[in-house]
Order: sequence, then C-alpha cells, then structure tokens
Amino acid sequence: MRKIKHFEIAVKGMVQKVAFRQFVKWLAKKYRIHGKVENLDNYDEDVLITIEAGEAGINRFLHRLRNPTAEDKKRTAAKIERIIAEEMPCTGEFKNKAFKIVSGENEIAERLDDGLVLLKHLQGLYDETGKFRKDAKSGFGDIKMEIRLLNNELNKNFTSLGAKIDGNFSSLDKKYGSVSKTLKSMDKNLEKIVAKI
Repeated sequence: MRKIKHFEIAVKGMVQKVAFRQFVKWLAKKYRIHGKVENLDNYDEDVLITIEAGEAGINRFLHRLRNPTAEDKKRTAAKIERIIAEEMPCTGEFKNKAFKIVSGENEIAERLDDGLVLLKHLQGLYDETGKFRKDAKSGFGDIKMEIRLLNNELNKNFTSLGAKIDGNFSSLDKKYGSVSKTLKSMDKNLEKIVAKI
C-alpha cells in the first residue's frame, strides 16, 4: 500500500486571472491527486495548492509545475516565478474527494479570464487567412472537452455565487428595498449572459 503524503505548495508569479487554478485541477486529475487550489489574498497574489497523494504522483505533479510543456502553456498563461513546496502531516481530509477549486471574492473575474485564455487557444487554431488549420483538427476534440469542463465549472460557480447573493439580498431587502431589487435584476441578467457563453 502506498504511503500518502500531504503538501502545501505556494506558487508565486503571475498566477491569478490566467486560468491557472483550472490548469492545476486538470493536472491533479491527471496524476490522481486529491486536494484544493485557491488564490491567496496577499500582496503578491500567489496561489496555494494543498494536495494529498502518493510520493510518485506528487513528484510528477511538482515536476510538471516547474517544467510546463507546450500543452500546459496552452491551458494557462501563468508565469511562475517560484514554487515553495512544504511537506506537512497528512490529515486525510481529501481522501476520496474530487480536487476542488476554492472560490474567492473575485470569482466572476477569474472565470471571465479563464474564458479569455480558452478563446485565445481557439484563436490559435486558425491561420492568417482565417481558415481552420489542418494540423489543428486533431486537437479540436480536446477543445470541445475543455469548453464543456469550463462551462460546467462556470455553472457550478455561478449557482453557488447566486445562492450567496440571494441570501445577502434577502437581508438587504429588509434594509434597502429598491436597491436590492435593482441588484437582483442585475444578477439575473448576468446569469443569462453566462448561460449564453
């Protein structure tokens, strides 16, 4: 039986609002790693990855973070300056749980930035004349999958965000009435826009 290890990994550099957390989740699934990734609300805007897995999986995961492939660079525009990996006592808190992206206050901006990275990737599939590149056809299935995954993630996050907003608006109704109605209307319009994306 493999020994499970627990690591906290601080990633420094340009790693927020560049689809990096989505990339980390994809990479973790690839190496069967459980845990979470979250933006840190510090001055440097770092990202914290907390993982549990066997040593081999963690080593492959860290190697890939430190040495991104061409495929990795298509998935995120992150510019990693430094990775600080620290082994911690294993808690078992992630056992048999899916890898999670922790939502923060700027989740809408993060998701829109994720979408821009995907659009940039799609744009790269066309040549200068606007025609679909022949060599890009093989990767189109992957892109469709990425779009589905991003859409599912957007739906989950906006549902969660909507529930939080609705709860907050209920308390605002009691205090401010018409302001809350306007904000609810704006929230519903945002949901419609996201549904069309």
